[in-house]
Amino acid sequence: MGFSSVVALVKDETSHYLKAGPSWAQTVLPLSLADQAFRRHLKNLLDLSHARMDLETIYLAHRVSREQLHAVQYTDPLTGLLNRRGFEDSGARELSRTARTGQTMGFVILDIDKFKNINDTYGHPAGDDVLRELAQVLREQTRTLDHVFRFGGEEFGVVLPHTPPGEMTHVCERIRIKVEETHFTSMPKAGAVTVSMGALSVGSEKRPKLEDVYPVADELLYRAKQEGRNRVISDTFK
Repeated sequence: MGFSSVVALVKDETSHYLKAGPSWAQTVLPLSLADQAFRRHLKNLLDLSHARMDLETIYLAHRVSREQLHAVQYTDPLTGLLNRRGFEDSGARELSRTARTGQTMGFVILDIDKFKNINDTYGHPAGDDVLRELAQVLREQTRTLDHVFRFGGEEFGVVLPHTPPGEMTHVCERIRIKVEETHFTSMPKAGAVTVSMGALSVGSEKRPKLEDVYPVADELLYRAKQEGRNRVISDTFK
């Protein structure tokens, strides 16, 4: 055929055949593809290698498509946070873990105060900038194990696993103050954007479901709005 190949035999301490000679190699043997047995085995080896590469390509393509589909289904395109569907998935999972471990979690709903005025005064592109920058503040003020969501419009949520009531309130106040101190790029000055927050501490005793927890936290948010905005109202799920 005019082709040739080379086989290098390297040292192997477990081999009975390669005990002598240099430490890096024993010998190099030229082999001709005219040898029918070698040609047959080499063809099988190459076919197997190609099949493996094909399978790896299919697997990677499938994995990428699944990750892209997950991103579309569970991610808010404007802010990059989890969306409502992502909240339903992650929130239910954390509630189940809370019931299992006997620990406490915090569930927080927050809303930008008078967001309609921001859109009306500065325009919707400015409002979108505020939403994106608020999402970044929430990421920076929470832990990697926490879950941050955008439910839609100007409403956001945070799930704080393994968080007792006092710590939950502390995190919420830290977020509220940080938002108030931030000079959002589309706003005239710091303090132009504030948030109201409803924070609910959820223990394992009641084994609550997500549909039980959300309305209670939403009511706390409503109270924060009614009592003057730019504040945190917290309670324990009963």
